[in-house]
Amino acid sequence: MSLASWLVLSYSSLVYATAPINSTASAIPLLEVNGSPSRCYNTRSLWGIVTSCFITLFACTWTAVHPDIPHWEEGAFAITLHRLCLMLVALIAPELLVVWALRQSLAARDIEKDCRSHRWPVNSQITDKLDLVMFGHLDVDTENGCGGDMANVKLLRNVQQEPGQENGITEGHSESPLQLEAWTKTHGFFGWMGGFLLYINHTPRGPLTPHELFHCVRRGYIDMPAITQEEIEDKSKSDGLSKGFSVLQLAWFVIQLGVRIAYQLPTTQLEINTLSVTTISLVAYCCWWKKPKDVRQPYHVHWKMACQGPKTLTHDMENSARETIYHNSGMRQLVNLVPIFSEKHKASFLAWARRLSSRGCYPLDVDVQTNMVVGVTVSLCGMVFGALHGLAWNSAFPTQVQQTLWHVASLVITFVPVACIIFCFIEAFCHRFSHEIFHNIRPGLKIRLVSLLFLATYVVARLIVLVLTFSSLRSPPAGVYDAICWTSLVPHV
Repeated sequence: MSLASWLVLSYSSLVYATAPINSTASAIPLLEVNGSPSRCYNTRSLWGIVTSCFITLFACTWTAVHPDIPHWEEGAFAITLHRLCLMLVALIAPELLVVWALRQSLAARDIEKDCRSHRWPVNSQITDKLDLVMFGHLDVDTENGCGGDMANVKLLRNVQQEPGQENGITEGHSESPLQLEAWTKTHGFFGWMGGFLLYINHTPRGPLTPHELFHCVRRGYIDMPAITQEEIEDKSKSDGLSKGFSVLQLAWFVIQLGVRIAYQLPTTQLEINTLSVTTISLVAYCCWWKKPKDVRQPYHVHWKMACQGPKTLTHDMENSARETIYHNSGMRQLVNLVPIFSEKHKASFLAWARRLSSRGCYPLDVDVQTNMVVGVTVSLCGMVFGALHGLAWNSAFPTQVQQTLWHVASLVITFVPVACIIFCFIEAFCHRFSHEIFHNIRPGLKIRLVSLLFLATYVVARLIVLVLTFSSLRSPPAGVYDAICWTSLVPHV
């Protein structure tokens, strides 16, 4: 500030202090609200509202999203594009981010729990199939496969043994500085995000899931990875500066929005939607609290068996890889639900899914209890999302039709998850007692069809809310530009 500016401000303050005061005037309120948009220091503009919302969304989603380790052949552009796509998913459907984060968190927790209990955290089905398939004694039934784990079963099946070698190395524990009980939740996250890359004859072959990793270590095919939690955290790109900025921006946004609601000042639907998205994104961020962020390079795990390399890589076996992905639980049903898919379209979609599978995964062969925990948690997030949109229930809309659509969509978003929670418990009940009560009837299939109908209704309601969020900015309600002075004192952008 220049000397002349300082003198002008000082003179203005002096004149104001010496001016006569009207004794009949009321006391100046602590929270000064002025409806005149001409005074810029206690008003806001539409551009300011939009930019503050987008900066808050960007800061929170950038902090919350923890991508898996990219494919070793991907370049900087593909990695950045993938990160932006994840942020777009977080903005449009943050519940999907919660599903991904919660499943990885539960899987990492189970691995840690088994290791702390001195148990090998290896699924028995995976162990039997991996042990036999690697030596050609079992033709894999991919119909009952296990997601990301079975993708590498086909990979390991193609390993050729040297002549005279029988059944590989005998079972035994590899000596390593890292003991089994030292495996933490961070290690579990690192494994499920594709952190352990298998090398055969100094050539990368694909990431190992924790189940595959522990199976190979137990059989003596590879050494236990000698990487500590501190070394994994050192690979993480998370820093206090970005977290601090996100916390300050979100704190300011919540404070100023809460004060506006408390003083019955109108808000825009964009602000309400921003609050809802950031709230759900925080749930995903809490689930990923121990997950390393933006790791680019995996830990190299070397195959100890004296063998030639695989005849062909799984990533090069286009038809076989598509078949593996196609028969995985979930992916086949998703493709078959769309009858207009031709075989060519199915092949393209599954090839794209195969490419994504190299980035890491979470176990698909989980028990009913885990599925119910995920379903209930995501449904609660949906209820919170809809309830927060209810804050704009009495807001002014450009037309009565838009207001009615907002009311209906908010109710659908709030109460459809309640029905989903009920169906989660019904499906768990049917899974346990269907053979005793229903015999040949398959109630689980009917429940899934009804759930699919509810899901379609929920998606339509979300799209309606998204459209109304931006269309209502054309004619915002009176008073939306009024600002409360002291909220600007909170550090923000």
